[in-house]
Amino acid sequence: MNWSIQRFETNRAFQKRPDQQGTLRKYKVPSVVICGDKNPITPVKRHDFMAGMIPHARLTILENTGHFPTIEAPVETNAALRDWLAQPYVIR
Repeated sequence: MNWSIQRFETNRAFQKRPDQQGTLRKYKVPSVVICGDKNPITPVKRHDFMAGMIPHARLTILENTGHFPTIEAPVETNAALRDWLAQPYVIR
């Protein structure tokens, strides 16, 4: 299968996924949303939107990273998680 057809089918699959905005708004614990600034599938703007729906969420953007930060930038992803986990668990 050529790349453009595969990309089209992937995009169609994402469009058919159920909307999860209600789920995100129900989260009641602090959360971190980690994304890569070079993500071609889910851009930073979308991650910012998702983080905005989760009360007390923090958005962390990793530079020069795509859709799989845990694979593409494991050191930076772990540092972001360590930093987030070191924060006190306080909900205002």
